[in-house]
Amino acid sequence: MLADRQPAGFGLVQRERQVEAYRDPLAHYERRPNLWVEPIGDWGAGELRLVELPAHTEYQDNIVALWTPAAGLTAGVEARFAYRLHWGSEPRAGASARVTQTRLETGATPSRRRLLVDFELPDGLRAKMLTADVRSSSGAVTNIALASLQDRRIARLSFEIDPASNRVAELRARLLRSGEPCSEMWLYRWTA
Repeated sequence: MLADRQPAGFGLVQRERQVEAYRDPLAHYERRPNLWVEPIGDWGAGELRLVELPAHTEYQDNIVALWTPAAGLTAGVEARFAYRLHWGSEPRAGASARVTQTRLETGATPSRRRLLVDFELPDGLRAKMLTADVRSSSGAVTNIALASLQDRRIARLSFEIDPASNRVAELRARLLRSGEPCSEMWLYRWTA
């Protein structure tokens, strides 16, 4: 579960589109569409939940992303949610930098974890133009750094999380240009 207020969008996105990644000539996972939900109006506070349902075979699609209002729903009381659905092989087009890879390593001390998040940059955007906005629901975020990789097409964000005595931390990160978001919001739930 990832807590949020007034989400701009959410969904299930499969970025790997190479046949070699799946090697399944029957199910063709590389062709499966993505679905992005764009909320319309005030959805308020709530949680994005990713649910894996039991499945008897690998061919049953069993992953669901859904929004749950913080206030809950009351039986017999009408609730309305307006939204647009965007289907396709890629999320909605835009000039935003997109996350391509996440890695987790041991940090400077055994109790800390270091995260590396790679963002693919659109034409004209370079890491030196950007700052990183990194937040955690618990513990402390330290050693935030942003560097260029692969001929400046990739911006690598690195940082450490010191969870202290917490066993769960919801992490968020995005890139900013002149204080304005210019990337997807990266979300990660770290658990001990």
